[in-house]
Amino acid sequence: MGERARIARYFAPLAQQEAGSFSLTDDAAVLVPPPGKSLVVTTDSVIESIHILPGASPFQFAQKLVRRNLSDLAAMGATPWRYALNLHTPHGLPDRWFAEFAATLASEQALFDMVLVGGDSTSSAGAA
Repeated sequence: MGERARIARYFAPLAQQEAGSFSLTDDAAVLVPPPGKSLVVTTDSVIESIHILPGASPFQFAQKLVRRNLSDLAAMGATPWRYALNLHTPHGLPDRWFAEFAATLASEQALFDMVLVGGDSTSSAGAA
């Protein structure tokens, strides 16, 4: 499955609540915080063998990714609202990997009351 099809199938449904996400048809989003609120932005990555053990499941990757970023927000006293996803994977991951990863993101979104708004998704032979 190509990148655009993967985004449309697994990640665009996670962005439906935010008009400024443009259904993830672009890497960027237009966000207008609620009146009286400031926007705090963070973007930590999760790299296998550095931030997470080799062979971690898609569930573990997604949860680690979300919670690393939530930790940064908590350290600043910020409340989660929207998030961007930067995902770099090896070629050839099966669709079930992305399905489980996206399902975990959906659970994390519901748990922490936030919505996916953009980011970047790539794959290469050298990714791990």
